[in-house]
Amino acid sequence: MRNSLKLSSSMGVAVAIATLSTLANPVSTASASTPDSESVQAWSCSNGSLCVYSKANGRGKKCQWNVKDPNWAGGNIRCSFSIPRSVWNRKSSSSVKLYGVTNYRSKIFTVAPDDRTNVNGGSGRFAIRSHKW
Repeated sequence: MRNSLKLSSSMGVAVAIATLSTLANPVSTASASTPDSESVQAWSCSNGSLCVYSKANGRGKKCQWNVKDPNWAGGNIRCSFSIPRSVWNRKSSSSVKLYGVTNYRSKIFTVAPDDRTNVNGGSGRFAIRSHKW
C-alpha cells in the first residue's frame, strides 16, 4: 500500500458537503458491476475497477465501478454509503479523482494507479458523490 492519497484544497467545502450529504441515503440497485455488497475477503476488487468500502482496510460493504460515474446516488451503480473508509484504484494506468459533488465537481482527492488506502479515519468526514479516471 503506497498511500499516495492527495487531498484537494477544497477540503473545507467537502466537509460541509459531507455533513449535508447525510440527509440523503441512496438505495442499492442491481447492475452489471458490483453494487453495494458485503465484501467476502478484505481488499477484494476486480482489475481495472475502483472499489470503495464502508470500513477500513477494504472491509465491510463494497461498491465497485469499472467506468466513471457522475452520480453515485443516481447513476447505474448506487452505493448505500457515501462516506467510504477505504478505497482501491485497481486501474494500473490511471489515477482516479473522487469528488464531493455530482458531475465531477469539488475534487476531494486523487488515488494513484494500483493504490489502496484508508480514508475518513480522523475527525473530518467527507462524502464522495462522483469519480472519474
